Amino acid sequence: MKQVDRRKIELEDFLQYRFLSALSSSPSGKTAAYVVSRCSEDREGYESCIWIHDVATRENRQLTAFGRERSYLWEDETTLLFPALRSDRDRKRKESGLPHTVFYRIGIHGGEAVRAFEVALDCSVKAKLADGRYVLVADTYVNRPLLVGASPEQREAYVNMLAEEADYEVFDELPFWYNGRGVTNKRRERLFLYDPASGEAKAVTDPLFEVADVDVDPERGIILYSGHHKLHYDKEMLGLYYYYIDGDRTVEAVPQMTMTIRRLALWNGRALIAGADEKDYGVEQNADFYFADPDGTVTLLAAPDRSPHSSMGSDSRYGGGYGGGRVVGDRFYFQSTLNSCSQLMALEQGGDIRTLSRSSGSVDGFAITAEGPLVVAMHEMRLQELYCVGADGSLTQVSAFNEHIEATRHIQPAKPLHFTNSDGVLIEGFVIYPVGYEPGRKYPGLLEVHGGPKTAFGEVFFHEMQLFASDGYFVFYCNPRGSDGRGNEFADIRYDFGGKDYRDLMEFCDFVLEQIPDIDPQRTAVAGGSYGGFMTNWIIGHTDRFCAAVSQRSISNWMTDASLTDNGHYFAYDQHGGTIWEGLDKLWAQSPLKYADQCKTPTLFIHAEQDYRCTMAEGLQMFSALVRHQCEARLCLFHGENHELSRAGKPRHRVRRLQEIKGWIDRFCKQ
Repeated sequence: MKQVDRRKIELEDFLQYRFLSALSSSPSGKTAAYVVSRCSEDREGYESCIWIHDVATRENRQLTAFGRERSYLWEDETTLLFPALRSDRDRKRKESGLPHTVFYRIGIHGGEAVRAFEVALDCSVKAKLADGRYVLVADTYVNRPLLVGASPEQREAYVNMLAEEADYEVFDELPFWYNGRGVTNKRRERLFLYDPASGEAKAVTDPLFEVADVDVDPERGIILYSGHHKLHYDKEMLGLYYYYIDGDRTVEAVPQMTMTIRRLALWNGRALIAGADEKDYGVEQNADFYFADPDGTVTLLAAPDRSPHSSMGSDSRYGGGYGGGRVVGDRFYFQSTLNSCSQLMALEQGGDIRTLSRSSGSVDGFAITAEGPLVVAMHEMRLQELYCVGADGSLTQVSAFNEHIEATRHIQPAKPLHFTNSDGVLIEGFVIYPVGYEPGRKYPGLLEVHGGPKTAFGEVFFHEMQLFASDGYFVFYCNPRGSDGRGNEFADIRYDFGGKDYRDLMEFCDFVLEQIPDIDPQRTAVAGGSYGGFMTNWIIGHTDRFCAAVSQRSISNWMTDASLTDNGHYFAYDQHGGTIWEGLDKLWAQSPLKYADQCKTPTLFIHAEQDYRCTMAEGLQMFSALVRHQCEARLCLFHGENHELSRAGKPRHRVRRLQEIKGWIDRFCKQ
């Protein structure tokens, strides 16, 4: 076998990665479908196509090739339905601002996709009913007319109205915008039943109600959904509803403002929910599993003290979907973060929970097939691939989308480096050694801080980390208190942001430098995004031990965060125990901006103009404060991007972002 020369990971290598998402199985479980995405050649976006996996033969083949297929629905055993704009007429209508979705139908054994129907709604499809109707979730506006069945004159008037309103926005509710969606004032996700034969769209939810999640049991004629009226300002606590299709009847099972509902599914006609009342640990409280019946009875089934989702961080995913949780047979399947990895889990009807996979990294999506679970995973420091899960939990790779990277690049492992902190708590940490490491030689170091705070780092491929390791850096990171995967008590840092979590990070840094003396402490930098950006801002105001810092999509001032961000009106107050009017000192005490006059560390700020999770005001305030106090700083603001810049931004912007980060850290660490 010919030996392949491996080279170091380079900055633009991520343009060649393949990203897998939206994995689900056919009704019989004999076939699975999924979406494969890649960066477009012009670096302006991503191309996505639907692929098919034959469960028996484990063969994978591409089904669509237009490059714009990002979601789909199994209509039956051999047919997929997906939305797409494949004609100039459809694209022009969409560009004009008219709500418009076109659905195509394609057989999984090949052939051209056939136009199935179009609807005058911006929508996604959730299920097909026995009578030929479809359950849709549509993006609508309270103050705009629906155009289903509208005349050409009505459509023209709609376009003229949009033109007249293009220069201003009106806000009269909270939140008024949302990251990734833009301005959401009087904008709602509504539930519809659509009949292609008649063109009729029947609204199930009222114009002011925001639908959060949906499950459908076509055989029993039940739609289960969660949501709320956004006029409830205090928290994003949802109601739960049964809609009986035959009787056109809605029943409230869980009232709004009762609990946060993070997962839902219909299980033999009953609602299974993963919910939290937030009484003990606030908005970050782990969800328990309940049955919620139409008569209002809520019965506890299991309390695992774990998140019902994967929270493992990575910058090498794109797309999502279909991995949240679903009932197959007598089990509810879901993902959960356990310590420093995420796994596929199964909830039994009696309340027992089993761990089905033994992934070393992250299970990103799953399908339950006739041969057992099939998952999209980042396993053994590899990029995403498909894996069959064995009865013993082992993962067998059954795709090769990123083998060209695995075969030709140096991918460094993340070595566990756990330690016990000064409070006697085990903190899980990891270190990636530089490519070509030579003992006895001094190397620069980089401490990375994850977002959240309730997420986790582990043995998962990060392009940014591999890039630095390839260029001679030790990269190290840990899961301080506040992280996910260790239960409510470990994750609870309310009223103490910058306290125990900061101590854990600094003690971890001390431990790493003690264990690996080849890291030069004078040439060690720190970087992080979101909560990691907050922590970077906090760090530079409390120590000058780092030679450089990179703060991305950060928070610097909890008062402005509470007033400007899409979740600040409840998250900031819940996490810090005060409001602007009562307990202002608590918000200010945990704001990095308060300590900015003490900063001595040269700091680069990365922010996105349309980041509504951590608005650009946060980065601008911190940048301004550093410059005012003669601390070297630079800010790079990306137009047209949001909080997901590092993971789903335009590829050319992601390249520039990495160039900014790499150039800044190299400047101070490679002198």
